[in-house]
Amino acid sequence: MTTHVVVLVVPPGGELTVAMSAQPDGQPSVAVDRRFLLEAIDAGAEAQLALELGGPLSPIAVRVPDNERFVSLVMPVRL
Repeated sequence: MTTHVVVLVVPPGGELTVAMSAQPDGQPSVAVDRRFLLEAIDAGAEAQLALELGGPLSPIAVRVPDNERFVSLVMPVRL
């Protein structure tokens, strides 16, 4: 099984984006298995989701903003 890793970057404006390279220059970032991230997003099945990042090695919490009962955690991977 092949693992596809994506690197998420938080630029100064605070809007989460996918990095074009595995080592984004000086920007806060976290790497995750793409399949697990997509499963967490799909499980939320809402028009808007909140991704909470605590740091490059902390789990990412995927939440539905108006539903306290829903949360998915995605563990980061080291590059």
